[in-house]
Amino acid sequence: MNTTDYLEFLERTALTGLELSEQERTRFAHPPLISVICDGAMDLSAQSYRGFSLLRRAEAGSAQGDFLLFVPEGSVLSRDALYRFAFEIALGADFIYCDEDRVENGVRKEPRFKPDYSPETLMFVNYIGDCFAVSKRLFQSCGGVADEAHSLVLRLCGAAAKVAHIPRVLLTRGAVRESERRSFIPPAAFKSVSVIVISDRGRDELSRTLRGLESGSVYSNYSFYIADAAPHDSRLEKLYSALEKNGAARIIGGGESCNRAALLNRCAADAEGEYLLFLNAASYPVREDFLEQLMGILALDGVGAAGSMLINRDGTLHSCGTVVGLFGGLFSLYSGFAPRKNDPLYRNFAGTIRNVTVLPIDGLMTSRELFLQLCGFDETLQVAGFSEDYCLRLMAMGKRAVYNPNAELCVLQPLPVAIDAKNDMRLMDVFRPLLVSTDPFYNPNYDYNCGVPEVASAPVSPLILHSRNGKWV
Repeated sequence: MNTTDYLEFLERTALTGLELSEQERTRFAHPPLISVICDGAMDLSAQSYRGFSLLRRAEAGSAQGDFLLFVPEGSVLSRDALYRFAFEIALGADFIYCDEDRVENGVRKEPRFKPDYSPETLMFVNYIGDCFAVSKRLFQSCGGVADEAHSLVLRLCGAAAKVAHIPRVLLTRGAVRESERRSFIPPAAFKSVSVIVISDRGRDELSRTLRGLESGSVYSNYSFYIADAAPHDSRLEKLYSALEKNGAARIIGGGESCNRAALLNRCAADAEGEYLLFLNAASYPVREDFLEQLMGILALDGVGAAGSMLINRDGTLHSCGTVVGLFGGLFSLYSGFAPRKNDPLYRNFAGTIRNVTVLPIDGLMTSRELFLQLCGFDETLQVAGFSEDYCLRLMAMGKRAVYNPNAELCVLQPLPVAIDAKNDMRLMDVFRPLLVSTDPFYNPNYDYNCGVPEVASAPVSPLILHSRNGKWV
């Protein structure tokens, strides 16, 4: 991230004298006592909130405060940090974390802009870190300090009634450790999968998908359903005939100009598998445990949809989960970029299992029971946005969508999508709230007019970006 841009961002978001005086005058109905836990020297004399005490980590168990705020040694809190933690406490949160950066040679740099609470992301990488506030009651009920920060944060967040994220840089570190990472995925239960392939090209592309899954997967409990939306020729018709004659696939026709969402709903209604996997023709798995990677994610409690890393044929990234509002539409970070495996930001987004708001249709797996419970895809979204809308409806019922980079899928460049006025209006109905409020799993301090995570030195809201370019996908 460009240091100059970040310094401009810090200047634009700096605490003003008026804000500071308003914070100092604020009177909470029940002002919490915050015990700040830090083993190093710390100066809190300039804090705008005065209800605190300063203790060492070994004294955390006997702290008198209503909340414990853990601060890593050698770090500095912004003047409004305690006030903002107290404000979230007043709103009912019992676990709170914030954004952070670090200082080197007197220059602040490398901000860590974090998403809102993301259970699956946290399971695999400790994106919260070791600076957080927690209620004393919750801290004691979870057994107190753990040897490993990741284990402690997982326990506390799992038991918290409300986890709050403050999207503001309140902590500056002297040095930053690499976030703790884990790679464990629960073993996938041996469940049946109905693979629904959207056939909208020709024989060769469809054959590549069928062969790719059969030869590239060690998992065998699946069956094929072909959603036929392709222009027909004799070669494709011969393939369809052979597949049905041999019982290798069920062909469900819709025609070239069909309603895609309705066609996929028909396939799902006929399917018998416990899980549904949607693939575009010409896509095929890169790893032989592709199905198991997605099924393992769906085995996690509260997960409603799992999605794949989509790789273009030239090795560049096509999708690592969709950001709602990026460029004013539904786009993926790092799309078209070569993998940057040594780049921490790339790893945090493209290279780690993480919660996302929505997923594209290609490589999407979900429970058939959930799919039917939600009445499938919204058929008013005839050509685009129906899988993303489905993920939003999962979220509304308390289920989460998870991107898994280990489920790699090689894709052919998608056919251009012509979104008509009716589809566009429905998309606006569905996504306007997020275009206004921003994607909860993409920090609002990032620039929505940039294809990589960059600080927004001159922010433009996703809604304005959409009105400028009018593009969704």
